[in-house]
Amino acid sequence: MATDAQWPFFCAREAAALPAVELAATHAEHCRALGERALSREDYLHQAQSLVACLRRRWSQHSVSDGSDVDSLVQRLGLQQAQRSDMRAPHLASALPSLQDLARLAADHEPAVGQDGPDTLYGSFSEELNVRRPEQRYAALAAMGLMGFVDVDAVKRSPVHRYMRSCTCVQQRAALRAIAWAPVSICRVEAIDEQGLSLTDLLQIAAPYRPQHAVAHSCVGGLLGPLQCGDVLVARLVPREGGGFTACMAVSAGAAPQQGLVRMWLDCLWLMARLSDRRVTAEAVLRYAWVPLVRRLFEWSYQRQAGMDEPKGLR
Repeated sequence: MATDAQWPFFCAREAAALPAVELAATHAEHCRALGERALSREDYLHQAQSLVACLRRRWSQHSVSDGSDVDSLVQRLGLQQAQRSDMRAPHLASALPSLQDLARLAADHEPAVGQDGPDTLYGSFSEELNVRRPEQRYAALAAMGLMGFVDVDAVKRSPVHRYMRSCTCVQQRAALRAIAWAPVSICRVEAIDEQGLSLTDLLQIAAPYRPQHAVAHSCVGGLLGPLQCGDVLVARLVPREGGGFTACMAVSAGAAPQQGLVRMWLDCLWLMARLSDRRVTAEAVLRYAWVPLVRRLFEWSYQRQAGMDEPKGLR
């Protein structure tokens, strides 16, 4: 567990890798789910260790690979159930705080987030941020805002959670709750016009959290310049009262990867989470455990634009 003094430096070191799982502690969940069909403890640990090794290899890859090795291990461990989706109704917001307000809120309750938020999410890109350029200044603010919804550790809650303890404004509380409940989305920008952004979801999340029409936006951060069609976009897409979505704390990083690659990374995170809790959904991962996925995406983008074959620090 990271201490207060270690966060978010702890996150920055670990963000590019799949999170570790204490496999010995997950055998009880395996037995609860499978009952009489459960593996013995020794067999379970052997199979689970093999699965984690396969997932780490897939996580480090730059292209979609054959998943037969993972599929066979998933079946042996009883994890082969189709991925569950969270079909519960999203929280709606009537008005949303500005990007600057969200970044300020995070920094007020966790001052280190101003420097370490971009380091944690953007990896190598953070070394080249130039806040004199509007799109990169917005990217830095977006990183601060996004990290404001991340718990410091198992004891110290996120800056937003701490703020809401004392916030008495009903409208502000509703807006922050709607943002927190919206899964972090990774999309490809198909069109940009006066109506907003036309997006294609690369993660195939549940329909209630996936916009069907143009998405409103403002202050979109860009790590490789202003937003363009074909770019990948990371944001919390927040549904609004009266219909429609708003891209909150949005940032882009050049051309989008193929849909299957991003989905493969999400599946790796989801399967790691399922070892501990078979009920977890992809949307839950994208609400509470999304940092490794976003960091992986931005490291992929950096390596791609730099012409590098192998990613740094992802194995």
